[in-house]
Amino acid sequence: MMRYLVQETLGYMVIISGSGWWYQDGNKRPLAGTFPNGLRFCGPICSVAFKRSNVADYNAMLQQARAALGLTGEATPGNLFL
Repeated sequence: MMRYLVQETLGYMVIISGSGWWYQDGNKRPLAGTFPNGLRFCGPICSVAFKRSNVADYNAMLQQARAALGLTGEATPGNLFL
């Protein structure tokens, strides 16, 4: 769901775990790889950023993402996480 939101808002997303990384820049093709020389990150990290100018209505954006991913169901008004 986060990847969908990043693509829709032309934001950024990075995931790092161990020696591997994955990067999404807006709706461009994602990049992935491993760190050189045996470098590792202890534990997973995920960072997500949306372009604020592309987020007119966050709740509507979440509903669109759920619908596009087939995650629709009964939503509670005002609840950002369901």
